[in-house]
Amino acid sequence: MKKILITGFEPFGKHDNNPSKIILESDYIPKIANIEVKKIVLSNNFNEIQSKLIEVLNNYEPDIIVSLGLDSKIFTLKLEKIALNLSYDHVNKGNLVHINKNGKDAFINNLNLTKLVEHLNDHDIPATVSYHAGIYSCNYIYYLIQEWSKIKNTKSIFVHLPYTHEMASESIIKKDIIKPSLSQKIMEKGIKEIIELLTY
Repeated sequence: MKKILITGFEPFGKHDNNPSKIILESDYIPKIANIEVKKIVLSNNFNEIQSKLIEVLNNYEPDIIVSLGLDSKIFTLKLEKIALNLSYDHVNKGNLVHINKNGKDAFINNLNLTKLVEHLNDHDIPATVSYHAGIYSCNYIYYLIQEWSKIKNTKSIFVHLPYTHEMASESIIKKDIIKPSLSQKIMEKGIKEIIELLTY
């Protein structure tokens, strides 16, 4: 049986919610044979992210890590290729920091993300490959999970999610701001398809 860790984030900045948090705190569990799933929602504080994540990774020792986060400007699932050893700590004094002062400048995911995207699109799930995960919490956690995965020889991926339809509706009603969105059901289906492919 393969152990799967799925991570998400609390809301941050001007966003009242986070699709990754919504999905992980629902009863959503990908229905795939011979897998065990653990779900955790992390804060956006770099110190808390690192300590909690590393503790979970070392105790649970997942075979596959799927990390989720919000990108409010996208219309698709966005599969990230590169994690930089640099992040903007917007919670603690807003400084650019090295995630690991002695670590590699970047990790390039060796999974065939193009193939994953093609599979998702073939299953009516809009998805794209991205080569820049930003410099905030998403990139921070992506670097950490890539670093851990290289040491442990496991698979990991970071997927940016757009707003859910409900989040987008609230944004229009409360803030008069239009945001791109996908249905939660499609996002959950996409996560399932990604995990299923990575288990092979």
